[in-house]
Amino acid sequence: MSHDDQLQKAVLAELKWEPSITAAHIGVTADNGTVTLTGHVESYGQKHAAEMATGRVRGVKAVAEEIEVRLPVRDQAR
Repeated sequence: MSHDDQLQKAVLAELKWEPSITAAHIGVTADNGTVTLTGHVESYGQKHAAEMATGRVRGVKAVAEEIEVRLPVRDQAR
């Protein structure tokens, strides 16, 4: 298993462990220590928490965060 594969798995595990994040819609790729987060979450707090959790993983040199915030329908203005 390559270092990038191990790093991807470690970041996914950290995101799943973090209670303030719903990680089901977050994708993770790794390339030479640079981790890219894609997908969507329901709040800016979750977006920030995902970035912070990723940065805690040993071996992560940089985080490219491309997560979109999709507010739940109940929270959108009518």
